[in-house]
Amino acid sequence: MSKTRIAVVGIALGLSAAAVAAVASGVTNREAEPASAALRPFEALLPDDVLCFGIVDVDPGTRPLQPEASGRVFEVSVKENDFVHKGEALIRLDDEDARLRVAEAEAGVAAARTRIDQARNLPEQHDARRSAQQAIIDGLKSRIDQAESDLKLQKSAADSVSRNPAIRALEDQLRLIRPTFEAETARGRELDADDPQLSIRLAESELAAAEARLAIARSALEHTVLRAPEDGRVMRILAGIGEVISPASPQAVVLFCRAGPRVVRAEVDQEFAQALREGQSATVRDEAHPSREWAGTVTRVAEWYAPRRSVVVQPNQYADVRTLQCLIELDVAESLPRIGQTMEVRIRTHPAP
Repeated sequence: MSKTRIAVVGIALGLSAAAVAAVASGVTNREAEPASAALRPFEALLPDDVLCFGIVDVDPGTRPLQPEASGRVFEVSVKENDFVHKGEALIRLDDEDARLRVAEAEAGVAAARTRIDQARNLPEQHDARRSAQQAIIDGLKSRIDQAESDLKLQKSAADSVSRNPAIRALEDQLRLIRPTFEAETARGRELDADDPQLSIRLAESELAAAEARLAIARSALEHTVLRAPEDGRVMRILAGIGEVISPASPQAVVLFCRAGPRVVRAEVDQEFAQALREGQSATVRDEAHPSREWAGTVTRVAEWYAPRRSVVVQPNQYADVRTLQCLIELDVAESLPRIGQTMEVRIRTHPAP
């Protein structure tokens, strides 16, 4: 065994003995001291700096965008790395069918409005028809009353009822008028039962349904355009003109990064996670070029341990461990690191002396 290895083993054994003595001392003191004092040995063992790796990002991160309609890409309105404003068109789909459905729905609304205009005239028309019908009924009733009166006089003055032609004529007239009177009276009752306000409400409901169909058609037309959800930058475009896409497609059409301060999502092993606090200062360096350095502040510490966020296997990081993520907001600088850049992170757990 070499002298170097003997020295390392000796140092390790010495550190182990010291740790055992410290633990034994901590246990003894914990029995005699209050709980706050029992935590001092653990806090004293926390490192001054926590070293870890992180990925440059924005909060809440880049997001994949998909159109809400299926169709063939008609136009790509932006290029990768373009900065866009909220509502700006990114990709347009072929919208011919959607426009035709809007035109059809607009015609339906126009027809429904015409029907409602007609329905609003029904009360006046109903009153006029009811007056005319009542006049017919009153005329027939008057003729019946007159014929019955004449018949009564003829019968009282005639010597022979069966041979009097005037009596037979009046009786024939009554036989013809009475069915007509009954029919017109029944028609009058139908008019009384007819409520024109029901027709108005029906027309109004048809108009509301037509306007809803128009709103749906216009929404479907709007969904043929993929727009920026907020101010930000187009990171990547994954569809081209002529390609058929769908909201159910597994691949996003656009990768979008919202505008906002750059952050580093640092992943700290559980061994050192208890040392993290919001407000701690941090320094991040480009993993490939350590001379490039930025300052920042820990703004958020996660409440749960999770697998590493990055799916890329890093040769200098363990992939099969659970880590605690903390968010470090970088100070404003003239040149900030790029999204997705891997950084070495040093978090200062104790204030500088």
